[in-house]
Amino acid sequence: MQARVEGAIGCVKQHSRASLLHANKPTRFWDDATKDSTIKKVYLWASPDTRGKLQAPHDRMQPAFFGTYKTVAVPFGSRVIAQLPREHHLVKNGSFGDRFVTGVYLCSDSATPCNWMFSIALQRKIKVHDFKSYPLQFPSKDPSCLTRNTPTMTKEMSKMHKENAHDDNLIAMETSNQTLALRCVQLRILLTRISWSLLMLTMIPTSTTCAQC
Repeated sequence: MQARVEGAIGCVKQHSRASLLHANKPTRFWDDATKDSTIKKVYLWASPDTRGKLQAPHDRMQPAFFGTYKTVAVPFGSRVIAQLPREHHLVKNGSFGDRFVTGVYLCSDSATPCNWMFSIALQRKIKVHDFKSYPLQFPSKDPSCLTRNTPTMTKEMSKMHKENAHDDNLIAMETSNQTLALRCVQLRILLTRISWSLLMLTMIPTSTTCAQC
């Protein structure tokens, strides 16, 4: 049981690293990446049950998660545009003020059918309900995808990466070391199979024929 738990923890860590590297997000978002990968594993990863029907862990248990497919099936770190309600404390002049917020997707909220996003302009996390996602656009990779990109937003994104540059390099090195270790194990298994095949070939008796003069 302990080995299965450690394996599950290792799997979540690998997916968290992959999410951060793919979205080019700094390590300050490690908690959000871990939560997002865990929710996606429970809600989206299906496996066949005893009757051969595909079910996710969320379907097998009594659901206590209030997220939906719309709030979960969004790539981590992708661009999100949300519309805030008029009564939101961030909206100034509710009738005529700007109610749209641009940011990146972090994770789905477990208690409400909303999601958490990080507003680049405000530099804070916001829980939103009405949003539109762009799964192929990642602002931290390509800031040009932002429709309202300003020099201040670009400066803030660069500042985040500079503050976490050391930790980001450690994650990249750890990921590359794990990839190298996996390839070494695969090569060792391949060499072992080749050795066993050669050994079996040497044990096969050869038939000889004698010619009589």
